[in-house]
Amino acid sequence: MATGSAFLAKLSAGDETPGADVSWATVWSWCDAVIWPANSTPLAGATNIQKGCVGHLALPRDASVFADVLGLIDD
Repeated sequence: MATGSAFLAKLSAGDETPGADVSWATVWSWCDAVIWPANSTPLAGATNIQKGCVGHLALPRDASVFADVLGLIDD
């Protein structure tokens, strides 16, 4: 999944958030050392939640991320 690869170009072609009856969300942080660049995470048409300095592996365990996801599920 290299930047500029044919795979990513095909994956990114068209609607980033398909499905009229589907809600999409992303949670991202500038301190994510796995997703690079970090600001490639937000999707057009999604609820994009930027967190403070939370590492990639810490995101699922972060209390504020957990609260945000619960809030999205409740909507």
